Amino acid sequence: RRDAAGSFEPISASLDMLEKMNDEHRDLVKAQIQHIRSEIERRVNAIAESSLTDPTQINIQLMQIDGLYYLPCFTDGSCMEPANSARKHFGGGVFFGTNCPHNAEIQMDGSVRDILAAEMASIARALEIAHLVSCSHAQNLLLVVDNLQAVMLTQTIVEKGGDGSNSGLLAGVLNSDRSIQNSIDTIIANKDKWNDIQVRHVNSHTGRTDAFARGNQSADDLATAACRNSFTNYTNLQ
Repeated sequence: RRDAAGSFEPISASLDMLEKMNDEHRDLVKAQIQHIRSEIERRVNAIAESSLTDPTQINIQLMQIDGLYYLPCFTDGSCMEPANSARKHFGGGVFFGTNCPHNAEIQMDGSVRDILAAEMASIARALEIAHLVSCSHAQNLLLVVDNLQAVMLTQTIVEKGGDGSNSGLLAGVLNSDRSIQNSIDTIIANKDKWNDIQVRHVNSHTGRTDAFARGNQSADDLATAACRNSFTNYTNLQ
């Protein structure tokens, strides 16, 4: 029996491998199905909101923190590396609220070389334009960002200003990336337009429908569109 079983060992091993591949494939399909369901849910909510919102009306929801009202601003950075492109294409998004004319798609120039630089450039643009958003009760700004390193960098700058550049947190980044230094200079130049600035982290692509998740997704959509436009413009110039 032992000898007979040994002659079939290669076949048994192949069956074990096929079974393992089947299990892995099943898990992958389940994950893809969940992702598609989450995307469907997001789009259903977006369609429902647009059907209830007059497209001529701006819808900005102020957020209350410790009894104070804050203008929420969602920012995001994005990157595309198409197979037929000679370089990576970075973009940014700034989202204040539905139909706000100051929502922004930001196409990044060649000085932006990684996703952190794109995130910081988006935050810097937000600080440049946030005061233009017409909200008479908003003297405070809430930045909502899904990149944790960008959150930490921005919080350091908001709290310490120019002195923050001397912190260990920033030293290595600033020495290696001039575009991030430019973004930080912009943040410092504009932060005093607000009584207070809070910086909050939000997880991305959760499929949730709360205000933070929807705002982050809107900023992501703007950043992705900016990447695509950057790639299109670059291709047209070639």
